[in-house]
Amino acid sequence: MTSTGQSDRNKLKDYGPQQFPDRLGFELWRFERALAKGLIPRADVDGRRWSAAIVEDALARVEEIRSSTGSLPDMGATRAAAILEKRFTTTVDPNAERDDRTEPLRADHIRRRLQGQCPLRWRGFGTLRRPGST
Repeated sequence: MTSTGQSDRNKLKDYGPQQFPDRLGFELWRFERALAKGLIPRADVDGRRWSAAIVEDALARVEEIRSSTGSLPDMGATRAAAILEKRFTTTVDPNAERDDRTEPLRADHIRRRLQGQCPLRWRGFGTLRRPGST
């Protein structure tokens, strides 16, 4: 028996998008996050399935992948607010908007915000131009 409870004779030659996370003992959200972060390579069999070699490699790194993918699935604002309220015992409004959303992102704005935070010199930063502009 392997660590996930499958015997060696139950191993497959390749795994689909449901079988692979099941083999690792992962929820689908964790598997998708690991794929997005590059912790698990893209499917190598017909672009839709993973070879047994890739699955075995991921199985050998299962704890590393698990710790790199966090403990909570992606969620919407309402669920995030509920978790924050519980964790920090404060009221969180899921419908609140950030105050700085309407502020345009310009090179001079970035320079002013970061100048005090970064020891690098900002020579020539104000001369940034959009591609194609003169």
